[in-house]
Amino acid sequence: MTNTEKILAGLLAVSIVMNVVNFFNIDELSEEQFFYANKNEVQNVQNEVSRLYGEIEKLAEQGKWIQDEIFQLDPKSSDWDKVTLESQWTFKELPSDHKPFLLLREEGEDWIEKPLEHVAGLTYGSILELSPQSNYEYQIVIKGDLMKSSDAQWIPRKFYGIPELEMKYGREDSSEGKAFFQFEAFYGEGFPMESMRIDNFYLEVLKNGEFVEKIPFTDEKEGQYWRGEWKVDNSNLEDYVINSVTEYSNGKEVRKNNVVSLGW
Repeated sequence: MTNTEKILAGLLAVSIVMNVVNFFNIDELSEEQFFYANKNEVQNVQNEVSRLYGEIEKLAEQGKWIQDEIFQLDPKSSDWDKVTLESQWTFKELPSDHKPFLLLREEGEDWIEKPLEHVAGLTYGSILELSPQSNYEYQIVIKGDLMKSSDAQWIPRKFYGIPELEMKYGREDSSEGKAFFQFEAFYGEGFPMESMRIDNFYLEVLKNGEFVEKIPFTDEKEGQYWRGEWKVDNSNLEDYVINSVTEYSNGKEVRKNNVVSLGW
């Protein structure tokens, strides 16, 4: 939120407080006067809230110098190890002596500056070669007599990244000395390309470094929502380690170690 928007938000809060104070200063009015005063005060507060929110939205729109951005993966030139991402930004205005640039960096690396190529009108773009295993941060910079830059943002992984399931689980202990685990794993953003579709997901249980068993999961939503269960003696759970395995439609798999905490 900009300083101007913060000021307007503060004025909105002050306005509401003042109207509430006025509302409670009508205890000496008659019953009929009270009814109409009540109705008028509520309407005044509603009108003031609407007016100030309208001003905030107007100022926010005026300050939005980047009108639109698009990220689109090119499946023909993308694979498991490298993807081609077409990116475009449309500006509200761009003087002829000003040039737009993209600042891009892989997570933990230095910024790289790339000039944006003119596409049409006030739209400029760039072709990005990205690793689907990595995260990327970017900024848009305008250089000229007056320089400006956008806030640093992450390129959404749903456009290029290898999908990774997020897992949740719950545990119940029985009187027979058993621990019952229920697992849910989900990914809600769709798959960037068909070769990255999740075909199977399961957990591997190891005890003292030795494989014990496999916990299968059931696909309940086209690779995006999985469920599994596991029952085990609740003694010495700290001896177990649980790793996850995600299998993709291109035959690749991704393993993660120690994905479940059992010492509780």
